[in-house]
Amino acid sequence: MVALVSPRVAHNFAKNGYYPTDDATTNAIISHFVRTENTAIRVLDPCIGEARAASNIAYSLSHKAKLYGIEYNRHRAELAQKYCDVLLRSDLFDTVISPNSFGLLFLNPPYGDLTSEHNGAITNYQKDYKRLEKIFYRFTIPSLQYNGILVLIIPFTQLDEMLSNWIANQFTDISIFTACDKQFKQIVIFGRKVRQNNIALQEKNDVKAKFKAIFEGEIVPDEIAVTNKPMYQIPELESEIKSFYKLSFTDEELGQEVKKIGGLWNDFNLFFKKCCERKRKPLCKMSDWHLSLALAAGEINGIVKSNTGKTYIIKGDTYKSKSKSVENTFDDEGFIVESKTILTDKFVPSIKAWDFTPNSETFGSLFLISNRDNEPDELCEDDGCLENNQYNLVITGEIYFTQGVKSLTDSDFNMALAVSKALSRYEKGDWGNDMDDSDKKLNDRVLRQGQKNDRLFASYKLSDDKKLWIITEWYDYKQAFMTTLMLPNEY
Repeated sequence: MVALVSPRVAHNFAKNGYYPTDDATTNAIISHFVRTENTAIRVLDPCIGEARAASNIAYSLSHKAKLYGIEYNRHRAELAQKYCDVLLRSDLFDTVISPNSFGLLFLNPPYGDLTSEHNGAITNYQKDYKRLEKIFYRFTIPSLQYNGILVLIIPFTQLDEMLSNWIANQFTDISIFTACDKQFKQIVIFGRKVRQNNIALQEKNDVKAKFKAIFEGEIVPDEIAVTNKPMYQIPELESEIKSFYKLSFTDEELGQEVKKIGGLWNDFNLFFKKCCERKRKPLCKMSDWHLSLALAAGEINGIVKSNTGKTYIIKGDTYKSKSKSVENTFDDEGFIVESKTILTDKFVPSIKAWDFTPNSETFGSLFLISNRDNEPDELCEDDGCLENNQYNLVITGEIYFTQGVKSLTDSDFNMALAVSKALSRYEKGDWGNDMDDSDKKLNDRVLRQGQKNDRLFASYKLSDDKKLWIITEWYDYKQAFMTTLMLPNEY
């Protein structure tokens, strides 16, 4: 059973430890602050309830006050929404709050012991502290800026040595009063946050001694009352608040956020094809020009079957390249006096087709259709290009798949595309990112000196745990090149 301060408090535990601040105490708290009508201040109540007390305090002190609140209970959060500038309906310990961001921390935390029966409102944060008052205090104090003011409302029976030490080491100008409503034996503590080394040792000891006497019942603080001599002033904002958000969303809240953000979800049907959409025939048959344009634009991709039974995996793309031309200006004697290099953008279509027709003579072969010139590419921006910036196509000859690669591509369409992409890179002289530079240079030298002199080898990562090896060799008895695609464990 939850250990609470009195039987009357236990009666209220069904409300998740919710004990709203009474109006008389709220009005008295307001009178202890210097009103700053035109000063921008930021107020945090991490247990805001219905926001009656926090909103009265914040907006009574400044017209430029911004009230931030957190409330776990859905009903109370809905009531508090209209009073807060920013409200999170969340477990406090499922939130992220920027440190040193608030000038006033109004903290009237839940009262009671932390148990597993606390309706899930408290997470596993700081299980070393059994009391909810201590847990809420430790979590929220970092959000208060230096010279910011703390208003803490707790039962006096919780002002033990641990909590007294925390307050005495972090706050100065401390005042303590008894709340107007005596039902829960509450006390109201004011304090201004400072760095620990700015508090004199004697001041700390005096505060601890006073707190100890109150805790043991030797003295009773004066009841808080409206005063004409306010002693606390909330500081101006030092910086913008960077973080004030919750980590988890309910389904309903996620839906609301998606509607606010918009993005592509509101136009889902416009950007994404539906599986059950009605297929409409084009008004007229596509011409060869339309077909080639659609292929080059990448609109026709994936598995394509012809009327004759042939099956291909098609991937269309268009990439930007550059062509280089040199213009020379000569003088009367025929010498060059000016040389101008011109780089021109050009868009190169590249359509790849991988033959997957059963029993086809070219089964597994990759066909490339492109209008790229056979001349060297004068400006190469790809890491896979040769050191001398020449563009060389590897002579692959006959292409063979090992049993492991064939099984992989037959069972996984994504792997089939990855293998196709790796082979395409290989044919361009891109040796992948899974090889040492020395091996890449060896391949480049073989291409320059002639493939018949040595074999080519490249390695590509298909996924985190799968690699593909590609080897091209010249076979004298066939008088032809042969390229083998294999998995490393098949070598």
